[in-house]
Amino acid sequence: MKRRRGPSFLLVIVDEDHRTFTVEGPMVDDTRWNEAVCNARTAGRNVRCLIAHSYATAVAYANGHGLRFCEPAALLCLNMR
Repeated sequence: MKRRRGPSFLLVIVDEDHRTFTVEGPMVDDTRWNEAVCNARTAGRNVRCLIAHSYATAVAYANGHGLRFCEPAALLCLNMR
């Protein structure tokens, strides 16, 4: 989902394989992250991303799905795991 204009947002990256999540942003363009997620999925990883408009929303979603927080740098190489 490419966004270059408009309000900024937070990108929640979910790694279902490891039951972790991280939050990136705020940002206005998530192209690079979407490409990384697509590459990881092609490689067999169960990862996805979604948009949140606040950290509270992101954390509430993650808590509701039993995910634990992971530092952003740990998910930088999605297709390397």
